[in-house]
Amino acid sequence: MNKSRISKLYKLSIADRIIELESLGWLSSDNAKRLKSGLHVINNAVADKMIENTVGVFGLPISVAPNFIINNRECIVPLVVEEPSIVAGLSQAALMARDTGGFRAHLPQSLLTGQIHLINIKNIEASLTSLQKECSYLMRKIDEIHPRLSARGGGIRDIEFKIINLQKESA
Repeated sequence: MNKSRISKLYKLSIADRIIELESLGWLSSDNAKRLKSGLHVINNAVADKMIENTVGVFGLPISVAPNFIINNRECIVPLVVEEPSIVAGLSQAALMARDTGGFRAHLPQSLLTGQIHLINIKNIEASLTSLQKECSYLMRKIDEIHPRLSARGGGIRDIEFKIINLQKESA
């Protein structure tokens, strides 16, 4: 079993952290080599194939939070954040949780949230009422877009409507 309990990882140099993670089996030699080179950021051409309207690549530090036990498995948690106290806080919380067996997680189903923003609506209340009346129709049409998704138990579950007044929120 790979050990996630890594004491004073923050005191090591970047190169030594990578060596430590590789020696514990958390990184393959290929991934360790990429991280050591510092050339592991995707380029614009690759990014453009991943998402629409790419204009560049944004870089943030990649960290790991050690000490985790999740569902009886030793884990380290990769993080991409700009705030150092997040990494330290998570590592410390994981260390404290180890004494009671760590964390337990259960996912009964995978749910995603999509959003559609409607702007410059002249009569918000009337539009909202119309959309709410057409909710089952909208859900049927959405499921028709990817019928195989629905056939495998996925698809749309619910539609929620929210009115957000941007003028009040920005004031």
